[in-house]
Amino acid sequence: MRTEIETFVAALLDLPAPPAPGLNYIDAGQLDSMALMNLVVALEDRFDIELSDDDIVSDEFRTFGGLVAIVQRTIAKGLVAA
Repeated sequence: MRTEIETFVAALLDLPAPPAPGLNYIDAGQLDSMALMNLVVALEDRFDIELSDDDIVSDEFRTFGGLVAIVQRTIAKGLVAA
């Protein structure tokens, strides 16, 4: 599942391959606020999950590896979209 999430997120960020887990895609200029919301919606739609506001504003969410980990945890918890 991790590889599927990494590949999907990399494609959303318009990257040729999954980057290093520590890449802060926001500070690197990969996303503005609108693109960030589009990313959240795309992840929720693709994986049929609902990301919490706390996750979205967390420091962990700002890095590629952290974002993947959040999606994995959300799937594992069974927090499906309503």
